[in-house]
Amino acid sequence: MRGGAFVKRGNLQYVKKKAELYQRTAGRPLDRVILVTPFYTTGTQTWSEQRQRSTA
Repeated sequence: MRGGAFVKRGNLQYVKKKAELYQRTAGRPLDRVILVTPFYTTGTQTWSEQRQRSTA
């Protein structure tokens, strides 16, 4: 995966493989993998928008 401030769907396989490698080398299971990026595409909701809708 090359540097940059974006993530394509195809790049998620690399994140998954890195998580699996960590589990094997550290010998501990992961509860979750969180991927943070500074940008989102048109049509997606921000965290605050999702929270407002779920509590309304």
